[in-house]
Amino acid sequence: HPKASASPAAVAASLIGGMTRMPREKIKPRPGADDIIRYAAEKNIPRAIASSSPQSIIEHFLRLLGWDELIPHRYSAERMARGKPAPDIYLHAAARIGCRPAECLALEDSRAGTQSALAAGMTCYTVLDVSHSSRADFEGINDKIYSSLHEVLDEFKTKGLFS
Repeated sequence: HPKASASPAAVAASLIGGMTRMPREKIKPRPGADDIIRYAAEKNIPRAIASSSPQSIIEHFLRLLGWDELIPHRYSAERMARGKPAPDIYLHAAARIGCRPAECLALEDSRAGTQSALAAGMTCYTVLDVSHSSRADFEGINDKIYSSLHEVLDEFKTKGLFS
């Protein structure tokens, strides 16, 4: 833990170091995450991560969860001129996977992320994470709000999306 007088860079380095040393047993993916990622891979749907997290944390978590082969494209907003809610990271990810933003579906759990995806011109499914948000947080921003990734996957299958 950094000292209270530590610089912002020292605090960030400490936090990133702690996250990248986190063992597998401490990492709890959202319920349904593994199912939806494997579904997308099986259907050969182009996939990317467009995250505000540092690249080192993205890579660490994907490796530990066994998803590094399932999500071939991973991008961090730390390398963008502007972070979320600006659309930069989503526009970058879409270009890198060779899709127009209008052809992309973003799965988000934050207000800034939802704003970012929508500003990029993507369809966005906001999947609530009750630890830090509620439906009210997205009023007037997005009407595509889901309670779980299981609910999203059920919609994919029921409506034949990506078939």
